[in-house]
Amino acid sequence: MGKRLILIFIVAYTSALFCSQIDIGSDNGKIGDIVSSGVIQPGWTFQNAAYKSPPSEAIIYFYVRGLELISPDFESIEFHHEDELKPDDHKWIWMNVTKDEKISGLFSEYTVYKVEQECLNREGGTTLHMNVTFGASGCDPITVNWLKVCGQPTATRSGLSIGFGMNSAELAYDGVPTLLFDGNTKDDSYTVSSDSDDILVYLYMTDEITKTFLNSPYIITDHEVMYPTLNGSAMTGGWLDSERKELQINFNCLIDDGIKEELVLVIEIPYFHDIELHFFKKCGAVKKSKSKIGWGTIFFLLGAGGALWLLWYMYNQKLKGENICEDSCGESCGEAVSGLWSWLKSRKPQSSVLKKPALDKELGSYEGDDGKVGFNVHSQYGTV
Repeated sequence: MGKRLILIFIVAYTSALFCSQIDIGSDNGKIGDIVSSGVIQPGWTFQNAAYKSPPSEAIIYFYVRGLELISPDFESIEFHHEDELKPDDHKWIWMNVTKDEKISGLFSEYTVYKVEQECLNREGGTTLHMNVTFGASGCDPITVNWLKVCGQPTATRSGLSIGFGMNSAELAYDGVPTLLFDGNTKDDSYTVSSDSDDILVYLYMTDEITKTFLNSPYIITDHEVMYPTLNGSAMTGGWLDSERKELQINFNCLIDDGIKEELVLVIEIPYFHDIELHFFKKCGAVKKSKSKIGWGTIFFLLGAGGALWLLWYMYNQKLKGENICEDSCGESCGEAVSGLWSWLKSRKPQSSVLKKPALDKELGSYEGDDGKVGFNVHSQYGTV
């Protein structure tokens, strides 16, 4: 009896050891990104199905390695999708799982399973939960989960609010961005001033009973202008209910020349339309050019220029033999010019006036701030 128990223990231990050697990858160069040493990796569990297969991806492959250590009966034992119990005229997808012998081959170290997930022609769109379960004798089943998008989901998540305050909804209400943060109304978008290095927003459900699942939020922007990061309880996504979750956006500007750069905060909600919040951040202040010549200097130059022009005009008239400056008292032109010249020599510029400004060069023009700042919009819709 004791020997039998020992034998059973050895067989069970050996089987568990072999089962722990199973690795599954999304490609032959990514073995282990789905299942590593028999453990399902984050993003592929039911609670955190992060991979979202786009509408154009009708087939995905799972590369399995390590089957030679257990038994040849390791197979896909079942697969499911969210619409499988609906009538055919209400289903969004057709699904099937088979072993791909062309890729696997006789001497290949991988066994490849092909998952066909063909979206049916329907108006609108949806996101479906999908899974495939693998198993073998003596091993615990391994279930891989992901999301499949068909069409364009149009339903919004009612009750989901986002605001700057714990009870406000300036950014989004009922899962829909407000006009100030809607990408279709960029001419009047919200702008974060250059004085703010970060902002804090709150996410919550208005209904105390309803909850919804969020993927990890992310930001689309030009990383040559800024490199934003996220902090807070909402950073990793997860379930959201009436309890407020914080999301802090740290802008980390890399420039300081007053440029306004667009940011898009994307919050993905499985089975519902994603929330995209568009706004701008001004990095640094617009530098205003300052005039290097004071008003006193300008008036002095104008006066000196007028006096020199008068002297030149009177000299030319004298060469022509015309006496243009005799008045009724008989004052000669020479005496008037001499007096004017003596007066100009006696008027010396004060210390606040620039010394000997060049009269043959143009004065610098004013280039004040006209209120305009440059845009660098780098939205990447659908190309994240």
